[in-house]
Amino acid sequence: KSNKTAVHLVTVLEEMPVQETADGVAELIATDLRPGAVIVNMVRDPLIPQDRLAAAAAGTIDPAEIGRGLKAAGLDDDAETASALVGEVRDHARRIQLEQQELQTLTALDRPTYQLPFIEDAAELSGLQEIADRLQAAGMV
Repeated sequence: KSNKTAVHLVTVLEEMPVQETADGVAELIATDLRPGAVIVNMVRDPLIPQDRLAAAAAGTIDPAEIGRGLKAAGLDDDAETASALVGEVRDHARRIQLEQQELQTLTALDRPTYQLPFIEDAAELSGLQEIADRLQAAGMV
């Protein structure tokens, strides 16, 4: 076990930052520094069940199904709104697929990885305390 201080890296689930994180881990190792944990910031919860993600990303969600959901929520279920929401669902599903792919890249780095959700007031003291509490609860000390 090395006595060197670990260098932790923080990233978000986007292609360029994840690649920079992978490069950073490799550079730390190459310069005889010890890479520590990878903290993934602003992780989104998928709003679409995993088993429907591929269909949603392909844009094959039935607008009538969305219309029924709008009606059940007490909202106007017009076809134009439902059709626009199909596009929003598609975009969200594609974003989640991209994030899942980037998370696999980070997992392959074989570093402890901690995920933080988007925290509205992250720059405020309460937000910083929430981040610290979440990291501590996840086992990062």
